[in-house]
Amino acid sequence: MTRSSKGLLITVVAIAVVAIAVVAIATSTTGINNTEDPKPSSGKEELARRIQISVDVAGSKNKQAVLFCDTEINTILALQFPEVERQGQKAAEDIAAYGSCCKIIYSLVRDKIDKKNTTDLYVDEQMQANLSPPLRQLSGDLETTIGRFDLLLRESTVGLAYDLAAMNPRNSAGNISLPVDLKSNNYIREALKNLGFGVVTVGIFIPLDVWEVLSTKIARTLISKIAAKAAQMFARPAAEAAAVVALPPIDGPLPIGDIIALIGTLWTAYDVYTIQKQFEREMKESMNNMVADVRRDIYKQVMDHVHAILKEHQRLQDEIRHQSQLDFGI
Repeated sequence: MTRSSKGLLITVVAIAVVAIAVVAIATSTTGINNTEDPKPSSGKEELARRIQISVDVAGSKNKQAVLFCDTEINTILALQFPEVERQGQKAAEDIAAYGSCCKIIYSLVRDKIDKKNTTDLYVDEQMQANLSPPLRQLSGDLETTIGRFDLLLRESTVGLAYDLAAMNPRNSAGNISLPVDLKSNNYIREALKNLGFGVVTVGIFIPLDVWEVLSTKIARTLISKIAAKAAQMFARPAAEAAAVVALPPIDGPLPIGDIIALIGTLWTAYDVYTIQKQFEREMKESMNNMVADVRRDIYKQVMDHVHAILKEHQRLQDEIRHQSQLDFGI
């Protein structure tokens, strides 16, 4: 590059830099000159802003309550379900014991003759004897957690109503208080009424009997399958006994020795013992396979209930917000 061309290039670059600087200064000056002070918010705009803040705070509390409840439910299941599993295995052993197998055969014979379903009832009784204690404990703790979650949302809902009531110019000189006891629908309805939200419909009573959920699930997935497996495995001895043995009428529980004696007319102890061992293996395997499904189903049903409570509180909070906006003319 020649000296003259180099000088020309330097001159062009210098001119470009100066031009950019001038434009930047001009733009900056124009921006400053054209900047106007923001218009002061009107009273309604300020109220709308404050309402939104309170609604956001309530929504944040709702989310925190759900996360806390979910964590607590998972913790309860993690701590207590191993005992449910252990008792399930114990139930499998008990239901597959030699004497129990004899009684199952007898029950199947009785059902075939009388057209009844005592076999399922017998299996149910044996299973519940082992599983009821840990499931009762589990259901009680889950219901306590759900109750605590519901109370947190009640506090969030009434807290929102309290905040919005305090913004109402008509209440500025009034003495409004936030009720403490919100454990029933009557209390929360009275609280909202005292805060000026008497037209809001309260329908957040969504009961859940966790024990009913657990016992129904156990009956549906465990007991019915085990009873069906028992009927399948002991079908042959039961059918032969039904064809040959005249069973006496029973008004109460029949002694197990008499049952074994009746079955023993056709089947030796070794025959029953052989089926019994296979039955026990299959019972334990069924328990292992179904326990994870039962746990997932319990979690899903409980969390579905939690979200139903959340949805109702969100509806209630929306009503409170809407009524406040109408009152404020927003």
